[in-house]
Amino acid sequence: LHTVASLRAEGATLREALRALGWRVLPSATHFFLVEVGDAAAVRSWLLREHHIQVRDCRSFGLPRFIRVAARCLEENVRLVAAMEALRCSQKR
Repeated sequence: LHTVASLRAEGATLREALRALGWRVLPSATHFFLVEVGDAAAVRSWLLREHHIQVRDCRSFGLPRFIRVAARCLEENVRLVAAMEALRCSQKR
């Protein structure tokens, strides 16, 4: 069971981990936030297909370069960071 306080803490940790990898992460007062990834639809599909991680692509918000990420338990957040690191590395090639 996640409390609001624990989700906020996980969110802050997750945001910092993604920023450390070089992703642009928009500030948020909640446990969910936006990450600029380029082609959000492609990144969403890749995360789901390759890593079984669900994020929201923000095209419907008029933000086709962003995904919305929600902090979850530590293990799931670690999986997301690892997947986003792999994506970042593949983009640099």
